Amino acid sequence: MIARSADRDADAGALVRQVCAAHGGKGGGRPDLAQAGGVVVTVDQLREIIAT
Repeated sequence: MIARSADRDADAGALVRQVCAAHGGKGGGRPDLAQAGGVVVTVDQLREIIAT
């Protein structure tokens, strides 16, 4: 699960979709709250996805 505070404009749903696409899981959600299943991602892998 990924959530963001109201004062940020990051899109949690888009991030979850990127992680799922890269690691074969399923998920999605709104810009403020999203969740995925079937995915195990390290912090380093998540940072790499965010950087692209």
